[in-house]
Amino acid sequence: MESTIEQNTMKACQQTKAFVSQSMKDYLDFAVKTLDDADFVKSATALLPFDNFADARLRFMDDSSRVKSMGLSLMKNELEPAKYSLGISIELAGDEGNDNTETTVFIIAGRTLDELKEFAGSDLFAKEVKKEFENVIEDLFFHEEKTEV
Repeated sequence: MESTIEQNTMKACQQTKAFVSQSMKDYLDFAVKTLDDADFVKSATALLPFDNFADARLRFMDDSSRVKSMGLSLMKNELEPAKYSLGISIELAGDEGNDNTETTVFIIAGRTLDELKEFAGSDLFAKEVKKEFENVIEDLFFHEEKTEV
């Protein structure tokens, strides 16, 4: 019986990762457009250092997937010149009485908005996003195994 639970967990994990992979192009386009959006930029520039985030989310309405949204966050680090940290986030649906899980990981810091726009359009950003989202997904499905060690 335990192997069936493990198999189901592994299958669900792989399906969630596959959904993220299939959605990656949409997410990368979303990230670039968000960092170029006048309202988002206005929200980010109005922030005080380390005070709060400017957030944007790409939401998914696919009930067959655990992925509910993938997002982008900016936190201001310095006023003049304005420098920011860029975070990526993923929201995963809970199961069996567990709430949804939302995780934000900051992947680069101390950059201007123009530098972040350039970064968001790079292959390095795409690789980092995929790696971090897969780590979050694995932690969700296999967190019990990791905490026992």
